[in-house]
Amino acid sequence: MDSTKRLIDKYGRLNNRLPFLRIPSEYCYRARINQDVVGGSFVDAMVCLEALLNEEPNNIKFKLSMRGALMLGLSGFDTNKTLSRLKELYNLRSRIVHGSRNPK
Repeated sequence: MDSTKRLIDKYGRLNNRLPFLRIPSEYCYRARINQDVVGGSFVDAMVCLEALLNEEPNNIKFKLSMRGALMLGLSGFDTNKTLSRLKELYNLRSRIVHGSRNPK
């Protein structure tokens, strides 16, 4: 519980200084506390990425994948592998959110 309080305090300060981080930080927090919900923490983590890397509701998978791959590529990750993996993760998120019987 102490680590959860520290997270709330940390995100609260960020939200006050950088309001565009409010939604991503809320979903990041939810991902951490929803670990007992099947798919819940994963979906919340993906929504966090969407909120960080996307500014409007179209071409989300493309923008999330390209921007995430670019950022991680700057940190030394293989850009092509990262791009492919982010697309796979977004597809999995979509299958879970939209009720696919077999999200794998």
